[in-house]
Amino acid sequence: MGVHHAATFHYQEYQREVTQLVKLVDQHNYELLKKQVCQTVGYLQDEWPLSDLGQVKYQNGVTAKILTQEWPLLEHGEDSLATIEEIKAISIPTSQDIGYWFLIILAKYLKNCISPLNNWYVLYTVLESLGWSKAYRDLLFYGLPTYKLLKPSLTEQSTKPLTTNSPYWLWLHPGGAWSGWLSTAEIVMLFDELHNIKDQIENWDIDKMPNIDTNNPVVVKEYQGYLEKAFDDTLAMLSTAQKDKTGLFMSITI
Repeated sequence: MGVHHAATFHYQEYQREVTQLVKLVDQHNYELLKKQVCQTVGYLQDEWPLSDLGQVKYQNGVTAKILTQEWPLLEHGEDSLATIEEIKAISIPTSQDIGYWFLIILAKYLKNCISPLNNWYVLYTVLESLGWSKAYRDLLFYGLPTYKLLKPSLTEQSTKPLTTNSPYWLWLHPGGAWSGWLSTAEIVMLFDELHNIKDQIENWDIDKMPNIDTNNPVVVKEYQGYLEKAFDDTLAMLSTAQKDKTGLFMSITI
């Protein structure tokens, strides 16, 4: 079901930076966005320089270096950060280009934090049995649609699949993941709701877990551990954002 990652997110600062840029882009004026993206790329390259992981030798005898960049969106499914030269070379950006540019700016407002990783879906499943609706569970782990950072008043009926005709705001997501975000209001609400069911989680009968071998005590014990870990890490994720007075950016890698 994918791996869940999270980062604290200064979303209000991000929205303040991009509000005017969105207005200009809607008028097909891309120069200021391109300028700010180039500045952001320079900042990100300074903060997270490329690392040399060694060399690889191909069958044709050519040897090449393997480079990686631990920038804030790497864990969220976006492998590489574009270079300033690549951005400057684009004269008329596509919707995908524009969405990616806004994503680059977003990256500088992120700081990785604890998340439930592979265990998230165990808690997701258990919360259903405790009466949480799909919409509420999706909010906890997927968050609000990222396009609402650029178009807060818009409600898209469908965000997938993306095509060349999709508007740029739907391209505001890492390439290899589903992503979303939470404001401080949702974080407070979800933390309180989770904290209130702590006893129910601790006492939940793991034999009710679907699609596992409940006759195998090793499997039952493992899933009990997955549930406890997912609950503790999810609470810690929300608590971290509360303490830092930030939102959350979340992704589930595909």
